[in-house]
Amino acid sequence: MLELLIAAKNVESPAPTPSLPHNHNYWQLDIITQGRACLYIGRKKIIIPEGGAVLIRPFVAHHYVFKNPFVSSTVKFTSSSFFITAQQFIKLKFKTEELLIIENFFREYHNNKIGRRIAALYLEILILKNRSMSLLLNNAGPESRMQAAAEYIHQNRDSELGDAFLAEKFGYTPNHFIAGFKKNFGVTPARYIRMLKIEKAKEMLYHSDHRIKEIASALGFSDIYSFSKSFKTATGQAPNEFRDFFY
Repeated sequence: MLELLIAAKNVESPAPTPSLPHNHNYWQLDIITQGRACLYIGRKKIIIPEGGAVLIRPFVAHHYVFKNPFVSSTVKFTSSSFFITAQQFIKLKFKTEELLIIENFFREYHNNKIGRRIAALYLEILILKNRSMSLLLNNAGPESRMQAAAEYIHQNRDSELGDAFLAEKFGYTPNHFIAGFKKNFGVTPARYIRMLKIEKAKEMLYHSDHRIKEIASALGFSDIYSFSKSFKTATGQAPNEFRDFFY
């Protein structure tokens, strides 16, 4: 499930001073509509020309250097295929038909709640049409034990998966497994599992009429209070507020 957080069209860059390095728990798509932008991913310098774009994975440290003015459009969103790739970002150049999808996306985004749901569908279509984006959000990257571990967690997210169990299964000591997983994916295994559970909760709140207590139990939370706290920490909304937003 894809959830839109914020979208802004044709925003002018601020004064010519660098932004501070930061990261966040959502995907960020930046499209440069005028000028060119200078982006750092860690220490790697990336120049994005006019008409270009970049998609940044969650929990990847980045910042812009505003030496020259530019105008950009930004979309921030979450996805249930959160961290299953070690690739930190991709540069993009959209085709004419993809640019039309982006125009339709922004037109719908600024309508009512139904419009935002339609906008989310446009973004999903854009991702499906653009192979590079689709690969990044759907298990791209070289095969490795860490990649296999992330895929195993994703496929068994409803099971009890402790660090010791996962480390033994994939041939690591617990400390090495936690450190290696965080190095590859930007989060610890425990945090990754929690985020997957929250994404599953969003799907259940949106697509079913199960009571919140039933959803909490199905996802392995000890009680509705711990579930509600985890959900609000991750999304900024209580579970009932999230459900009420759509209905």
